[in-house]
Amino acid sequence: MNGLEKLVTLLSELNSTGEKISGITQRPATIGHTGEYIAAEIFDIELEESANAKGFDGRFRSVIPGR
Repeated sequence: MNGLEKLVTLLSELNSTGEKISGITQRPATIGHTGEYIAAEIFDIELEESANAKGFDGRFRSVIPGR
């Protein structure tokens, strides 16, 4: 298998993995969107429905008592 054939195989695998990531995050499979998803899960943030909302990406779901 030459370099081009290897690249085609790797890109196919990358696309397949990206589709799986998007299926989980409901966002494009980029580092930034994936990071937002991870932060939202850890910090209980409700992300905006649109992945390209201007100004902010989401809101905290829970409120810390006394703050």
